[in-house]
Order: sequence, then structure tokens, then C-alpha cells
Amino acid sequence: NLLRHAVNQPDEQPQLFVRMAGTWIGELDAPASIAALHVPFLLVHGDNDNLAPVEDSRKFAEALHHANVPATLQIIPGVDHDFGADRAEVMRLAGEFCKAKLTPTTPRPQFAHIAAYPIWLCLLPAAGWFAFWFWRSRRGKVTASAEISVPSWKKFELGLRIAAVVLVLLAAAQTAFRLIIPRLSATGKNLAIAQKSFVPAKWQADFATLTAQPVWENQKIKTILENVELSHYTVNELINWKVDPDKYRDYVLSPVIAEDKAELNWRRELWDNFYRRVRKENVTESAAEIVVRFLRERVTVVPDYAKQPGVESIWASHLASPDDFEIIYTAALRSVGIPARLTTERKVEFWTGTEWQLAPRPLAATWVG
Repeated sequence: NLLRHAVNQPDEQPQLFVRMAGTWIGELDAPASIAALHVPFLLVHGDNDNLAPVEDSRKFAEALHHANVPATLQIIPGVDHDFGADRAEVMRLAGEFCKAKLTPTTPRPQFAHIAAYPIWLCLLPAAGWFAFWFWRSRRGKVTASAEISVPSWKKFELGLRIAAVVLVLLAAAQTAFRLIIPRLSATGKNLAIAQKSFVPAKWQADFATLTAQPVWENQKIKTILENVELSHYTVNELINWKVDPDKYRDYVLSPVIAEDKAELNWRRELWDNFYRRVRKENVTESAAEIVVRFLRERVTVVPDYAKQPGVESIWASHLASPDDFEIIYTAALRSVGIPARLTTERKVEFWTGTEWQLAPRPLAATWVG
């Protein structure tokens, strides 16, 4: 294996050595063999490993320390040889460790982002093709100077054509109304129109609850509609646990978390990513464990990272300070119908159905020292 090769060929060692659930090998019995190792090590082991004893990693880490070889030992509690459901999170933490050690000038993970192009730019090729086709269709035609004959339509046919034009105009007007109103600012008059035209009876109470909050300045109506629709649908038709109405209004329906009121349009993005992972769960405890595990797989915690405007920015950047991680964790729980809030110590707690309880924690904030 790679460790045996590194011991036997010290000039061919990698820049960094990551060992997952490894066992002790005979070559390490000689002190000179360990002294020949000169690269940083990350040793990861589950404390419930029944194939490779966790004591082997502890013994190896101690031997490396005695030989002054940089070594980081991470023992994962309660997992077996392949790390079980925590495997992806372990790999994320190990990847962050490697990035920080191999590129110390840029230690944070870097992610590609899709550029946002205006829709008119996307439609430009089609418009150009249509203009070319129209020009070619007109080219070469001889304009007759003779009088153009006008077809003589029967009254019935003329009536059908007029009706078709009227219906097209009505359909276009309705489509424009459905597209334009949700994109308007959430002012009093616009909200009244939206409530009458877009909010069915079963959403009326939720809509009134949200619009009563003084946080919608500079927000779009569609943000309110989306929060109402997804919250109501998730809690009343999808999840397998019951949510108290008061807890629902304050800690599921509301997109406001702590003082972050600038970015309230996060629910659809988080729901799309998290709900399908918890849809078979019957209790909030197990669902919360899945949420935090996937969230930590997706977002890197950087202790000194700058405060971000809100949940949308955190999710898009994949990076968060410890405080911001708690904020997006709260939002992720709410997105799947789990009542959640921040404590006075700015830690996430969730409603189990009978009491508030501190939410499950990720394996680690970071392995980067």
C-alpha cells in the first residue's frame, strides 16, 4: 500500500498523507522507518471499527508525534469501518484539510459559479435567425403594382377570426398579470391585489401572518407567496410529524432568523435540496440529523469568515462563519417543516413535539488547525 511504499521509498513520499481507518503494518515497528516519514499526516478512524482497530491509528499518531512528524488524529464517535452515513461529511472535512495544507496561500475551498446572463441575451440567437428568415422570405419577391385583392370573408368566418384575436389578447393579458404582479414590490396596494388574485382560501391566514411582519420593504411579492405555499404544503401535506400552530407560524412559516432580514427568498432553494432527504423520516430528531449532515457536506465553516447578508449568500458561497452556519442551519430545518430558532448563545434548537432541544451538531466545525 501507499504507506508501505512511503516507508521503503522515503524520497517518493506525497506532499500530504491521508489515512482512513488504516491498520498497523510491520514496517512501522522499526523506529527508523517512522523517522523517515517527513510529510503531514491526517489519520481518520471510527471508534466502532470492527475491521481495523482504532488503537492502531492512535498508536501510529503517537509514534509520529514522537518522531516530530506532523500528525492530526480524528476519531469519529459511533461509526464503523466505512463511516456509515457520515462518510460524505468525513470526506468533506478531509478535503478541506487537504486544501488548507496543500495551498496555504488560498486555504479556503473554491467553487465554480454559473454566470447569470440576462434573458434577452439568451433570446438573441433566435431573434437573429427570425430576422434572417424574414429577410430571405421577402427577397426576390416582386411587388405587384396591381391592385391587391381583398378576400371576401363570410360573416361567420369573420366572427371566428375576431373571437380568436380577442381570446389571444385576453390570454396574453392574463399571462402578463400572472407574471408581473408577483414581481412587484410588496407594498400595501400590491399586496391587496396579490391576496385577492393569488392566495387561495387555505393560505389566507398564513399570508396575513407574513405580511403583518414589517420586513418586506424592497422584497418581491413572489417571495411572500413562495414562503406561504411551501410552508403550508410541507407542514400540512408532506411531513410525517405534527407541528403546533403557534410553533408553525413563528418558527417554520417565518423566513426571518435573528437580525437577518435582507435575504428572505431562501426557502425554495433549501427545500429543493433538503426535503427529499428527510421525506421518509417520522420524527424531527432523525430528520434534523440528516439536515445537519448534508448541510455540513455542502457548507464549509471558516472561523474568521466575514459576516454575510443572509441565508441566500451563505448557500451560494458554500462558506460560513460559525454564527452564519447556525443561521443557515435554522433556515434548513424550517424549510423541511421542523420548527427551529436560535438560542441566546446563538445555537440552533428545534421543537421535538414536546420541548425545545439543542439541534444535532455536525461531526466537526473544521479539522484545519
